[in-house]
Amino acid sequence: MVGREALVVADTLTELRERFLNSVAVLKIKEGGARRVLISDKDGSIQKYPKPVAEPLEREVQAGYRLRKQMGAHPFLECSAQTLDLSVDSAAYWASRPLGFRRAQPTIVMPDGSVVRDPGLVPGWGYHLNPDGFLGYGTGNYYRLGDGYFADTEYEALLGGNLWRPSMFKVLDEIYTSDAYHSALRRHHDVEEHAFRLEFDHTDRAEVDFLRLHIDRARLLGKTNAVWVDESRPGKSYTTYVVPEYAQKAHAVERFGNALSYYSGVPSSELEYIYIGDQGHDVDTAIKALQGAKEVTLIVPADSPMVARIETNGEGTDEQWGYPLPGGPNDYDKDYRGFYGPTDEAGIYIWHGLQPRRTRRVILAEQTSWFEPGMSCTESVVATLDHLGFR
Repeated sequence: MVGREALVVADTLTELRERFLNSVAVLKIKEGGARRVLISDKDGSIQKYPKPVAEPLEREVQAGYRLRKQMGAHPFLECSAQTLDLSVDSAAYWASRPLGFRRAQPTIVMPDGSVVRDPGLVPGWGYHLNPDGFLGYGTGNYYRLGDGYFADTEYEALLGGNLWRPSMFKVLDEIYTSDAYHSALRRHHDVEEHAFRLEFDHTDRAEVDFLRLHIDRARLLGKTNAVWVDESRPGKSYTTYVVPEYAQKAHAVERFGNALSYYSGVPSSELEYIYIGDQGHDVDTAIKALQGAKEVTLIVPADSPMVARIETNGEGTDEQWGYPLPGGPNDYDKDYRGFYGPTDEAGIYIWHGLQPRRTRRVILAEQTSWFEPGMSCTESVVATLDHLGFR
């Protein structure tokens, strides 16, 4: 019996290897000769209530299509708290079913109030859809293979597989004397619940501190592999994500980078990564992941709340946000404490770690010489990629 189980696992890993070898991202490196990889956060949040999705401005849509054109020959992946089923059209969804994808199609309320299941029908969403891969923040990693997507099942097993979510509820039942935490637990209207993420919206700071303290305690006692991540918005909400340690964005990106080099045969030291993101966990990811890469550049789009924090190295802003600037002098992770130093070129900073760590180029798009007043978030990214030589 043991031998048969081992054979099944080996067969599964062999199939996973073949899928990686023929994935779009790997082929762009191995056969297409690409040496630059772009990973972008995806704007928008999952709906807690059945309300119509916002219709983006036409200029933002056009900038998005131009960005995808810039990325044509290069691996382009999304790294998001959203889900793969919101990032693929119906054709790609059904092509993914034979590859093992089992999540239901989303339920999307259109601007006119009608309901659709195909993200490809939503006005202005086209440029977001069908990337070369999707690195889910608590939902696993997926890669494009032909017209569909396959899951990195080895990574999912590391996170806890199908047992993680029910095991996390057992921990919560021990933490709380009643089911009070259910009132703070965020539910989703448009997608199935996440396999590796629970979200809590708190009413006050005391609730936040209570949950986080007890998650830390349960982890130290060996009852869970979960960590908490601060997703609060100053003056708007107290929000906590609870995920397996290795489901955090930085680890998901690191897992992808390792797989890309391994299956393409091109060392990470020959690959340049460009990461686009406007929130704290995006900065954290760009600073900490891919230490072996040739170069990592973080593009912070226009109107990001992180601009002022990076400019000041967190001074005067850490208290407002409730957590230290990632990569700043007070970062929770002492191994990645450092500072952002300005260069002679406007809007371009270099992050230096206090410990021996690879430096990072950080571009604050709205402060650069190529930024034009009135540019939107995506337009500022497109202009920055133009400057970096993407056409």
